[in-house]
Amino acid sequence: MTAILQLVKLYSKGVNTQYRYAFPAARGGYIAICDGDDYWSDAHKLATQVAVLEANRDVALTFGRVRVISEDVPREDYVGGASQDLTIGDMWVGTPINTFTAVYRNIFKGGAPPEYLRSSPIGDLTVWVMLSYKGTGKLPPDLPPAN
Repeated sequence: MTAILQLVKLYSKGVNTQYRYAFPAARGGYIAICDGDDYWSDAHKLATQVAVLEANRDVALTFGRVRVISEDVPREDYVGGASQDLTIGDMWVGTPINTFTAVYRNIFKGGAPPEYLRSSPIGDLTVWVMLSYKGTGKLPPDLPPAN
């Protein structure tokens, strides 16, 4: 596992950091991205999701639910992103998934990401569509919400 840390928030300066840094550096079989304003509260999150991918070759992406905390108080009424398994068609139409909950197959291993991804206005949705060519999306039922 490789962590890519930034001292300056490059995204706010117009840099697509996933395209420029994360995807080219990803050498393993899977990718998981956690931006600086998010965190994973479950120590077994990655292992749980990778186990699902390992056991199901027809699944290209695993994802989870989120728990929003505002002013140190959890918001139980928040629903964001997909809340059930996704078909290839669901992924193709860009069903929202919270990026920091996703673990997905590294479709960029062995080469640079396609140039059109650099200028995609919603890069993560474009990646979900690209992954739909490899399989479905799965929401592991025992995965705790991420914050």
